[in-house]
Amino acid sequence: MFVESSVNVLEVWKTNEIPSEYMPQIVKYLMINEDLETLYWVVGTDLIPGLELQVFPVKRADVKGQIREIKAFEALILKMADDDVKKLDELAGF
Repeated sequence: MFVESSVNVLEVWKTNEIPSEYMPQIVKYLMINEDLETLYWVVGTDLIPGLELQVFPVKRADVKGQIREIKAFEALILKMADDDVKKLDELAGF
């Protein structure tokens, strides 16, 4: 994924870390594709020589706790939605 601003590219280079706002998306990729063991998050720019491409490997093992949390949260949301549908069906007489 390419970050839209050269300022953001410099910040990633300076901290040598993936910005926290990208982690939910990264975790979701790993959650959905259970065969994916390593995701490579890429940031780049064509405006700053030497920073054309920065690659950050994210291993499934390093985010397995976050994967569990998101799965549990999504299961809860789906159950709530299912309960709401059942209530609506009852109110509608189905």
